[in-house]
Amino acid sequence: MSAANDNSSRKARASLFTTTWFNLGWSRHVPATGLAVLQPLVLHGPLSVEELGRHLIPSPQAPDLGWESTAWEPLEVYTDESLQELRAEFEDTPFATGPDEPDTAEGVMAEEARLRQERMDEIDRWSRELGVEPVRTLRHLLEFLIAAGVLTTTGTGEGALVQLNETAPLPGEVLTLSDEDRRFDDDLRWQQLHESTAQALIDLFVPGEASTTTLTTSLQRLARQLDLAVESVRAGVLNLLNDGDFTASVDVERLLDHQVFELTVDWEKFRSSRITIVHGSHD
Repeated sequence: MSAANDNSSRKARASLFTTTWFNLGWSRHVPATGLAVLQPLVLHGPLSVEELGRHLIPSPQAPDLGWESTAWEPLEVYTDESLQELRAEFEDTPFATGPDEPDTAEGVMAEEARLRQERMDEIDRWSRELGVEPVRTLRHLLEFLIAAGVLTTTGTGEGALVQLNETAPLPGEVLTLSDEDRRFDDDLRWQQLHESTAQALIDLFVPGEASTTTLTTSLQRLARQLDLAVESVRAGVLNLLNDGDFTASVDVERLLDHQVFELTVDWEKFRSSRITIVHGSHD
């Protein structure tokens, strides 16, 4: 295969990975070490189980034991001092400490251990439903991903060929999710679907020294500016309104295409609430 074709294939695999892991929502329902299994398949394409085992990217905080490496990242160990430094670093960001979080390192570690156990119990339940072993090692995680349809295999044993599934299911199609998780997944997929439009809308604002900037416009005008359908623009505006840093002067869901309205951004809230959406990042 030529270098150009190989690069094109890798880009296609990377796009498929992004769709499966992020857009479909599998990143929320699989341990983070799922990346150790999936990333080599993005870089190299289909691999046998044996070959994949040689390309695994296990946690740098845990021993590299190949397929027997832990499927769970070691929990952080804090001191009161290191915890305060971490909280100061993330002050005024979406990751800032909430009012109900423990005050001490001991309390934080106990809470993280509780949440980890809840997570493991949940994935253990899904493993039983899928007919595979509880996820403790990367080999268990591979079996889980295959049983869930995230990956496909051809053949058996160590020589079985593993690859990303081009038609991976939604998590809720194969896992028993709570109603709350289903709603969260649906909302997240909707936001991701319209994120590029939301970013394009952000670029229409020019940050100044004032804390807020207002754009007086209509859905039709925005559609012409962005070369998009009116309903795509409406969805993009609704996406922006989710985090509280953008406000609209009208109910955007009921807004007529030609109706003039004001879209306002609070830049102070914007800076503290948005990490991944950056001015100009969609280009």
